[in-house]
Amino acid sequence: MRNRWMGSTMLLVAALAFSPAVFSQSAPPAQPGKAKQEIPVRDFSGVWYGPMELNMVPESVAMQPWAEAKFNSEKTEYPVGNRPTVKDISNTDPILHCDPVGIPRIYWSIHPFEIIQLSGRILIYYEEFREVRDVWMDGRPIPKDPEPTWLGTSIGHWDGNDLVIDTVGFNDKTWLDSVGHPHTQDLHLTERFHRVDHDTMQISITFDDPKAYKTSWTYGPRTIQLKPGWEIGELFCTIEDEKNFEKSIMNPSGKP
Repeated sequence: MRNRWMGSTMLLVAALAFSPAVFSQSAPPAQPGKAKQEIPVRDFSGVWYGPMELNMVPESVAMQPWAEAKFNSEKTEYPVGNRPTVKDISNTDPILHCDPVGIPRIYWSIHPFEIIQLSGRILIYYEEFREVRDVWMDGRPIPKDPEPTWLGTSIGHWDGNDLVIDTVGFNDKTWLDSVGHPHTQDLHLTERFHRVDHDTMQISITFDDPKAYKTSWTYGPRTIQLKPGWEIGELFCTIEDEKNFEKSIMNPSGKP
């Protein structure tokens, strides 16, 4: 079982804001004489972990005027262009108020996620805030007018041995990434999971939200690693966490 520090998420975000490289992990070198493991067919089960990523929207993607204005008004601890960074209570990141992290930002946090395959359904279990997502694999169509939710409604299918997930029906309360890119309730995500080898998977995500962005784009593929022996830990976000974070910002020395 991996060693993990399960302290306050809020303090962790603040303390490690400028150190994403710390969390990047590469596949271990092959061991001489080790037998090559077969690639599981249509099986993505297990705990997966990849490097942290802050920005999922390339500069070539133009935002609609209202979305650009909203993006520029956000305040985060991460540097973007000429926008000043903040490390105080004015930070507008919704996760600092214990809102769900949301899709797809949650993939690229500092925490792993687990894929659990069931009959007619796949569960994606994220350690960050212990969010659990249903992916329906029973042949139902993508809903035309879904009820907006934090994680949306996800419909999956197989394309060869790749898992493809279409998700619609998001509310507009989350950010696409850690630097504050907004989206609308019309956001449509298409995720493709491709197994490269037994211990390696690639994820590509196509974004389509014409009310917020002038073009669609694909992010990735990003490579992540299978982590045998890892377990998803208990990591909730509570009101006490929020209060402790605010105290640490207002009194960083910790002195009474």
